[in-house]
Amino acid sequence: MEALSGEKNASAGDCAFDVEFCGETVHVPANVTVLEALEEADLPVMSRCLEGTCSTCVMKVIEGEPDHRDSVFNEQMHADGAFAPCVSRSLDRRLVLERWRR
Repeated sequence: MEALSGEKNASAGDCAFDVEFCGETVHVPANVTVLEALEEADLPVMSRCLEGTCSTCVMKVIEGEPDHRDSVFNEQMHADGAFAPCVSRSLDRRLVLERWRR
């Protein structure tokens, strides 16, 4: 399975942005993961590896352009909305996410 590491975007997605999840808007600072920001806002997400390798925390992008930094999803899965909040970021000022429905 081919994985994308976000290298093509270098540091483009390292800026702060907002995430909308479960009807709440959460600010994600530059030095904090989406997963950490959601947990801090009391919006817990199941997670395991915290490295973008296990897919436990997978979410679906509904709106916005993600900066994929995982090493588990291929291009088709990214196109279908797969997003790893433990490592991935946003190239937009706002990203809308929802729980992944399997």
